[in-house]
Amino acid sequence: MSGRTGNRIQRLENNDWKFMHGDFPEAETPDFDDSQWYDIGLPHSSGIPHFMTNEFYVGYGCYRKKLYVEKEWLGKRISL
Repeated sequence: MSGRTGNRIQRLENNDWKFMHGDFPEAETPDFDDSQWYDIGLPHSSGIPHFMTNEFYVGYGCYRKKLYVEKEWLGKRISL
């Protein structure tokens, strides 16, 4: 979903995220292999729907998403 308000372009980026329980500082690198991670959308809870267990998870979780910067955006302010 995207829209334009004046010169501002808004784009919804809630789909196509990756998630894994744990702490993965190395996941900041573009070539990190997240192929075994869960495919999720936002909003997301580690309790539903793929992670149903008898106990509530308490711990770290890591999210990843590839964002593609359009050529037209170069030199412009981008906010996430």
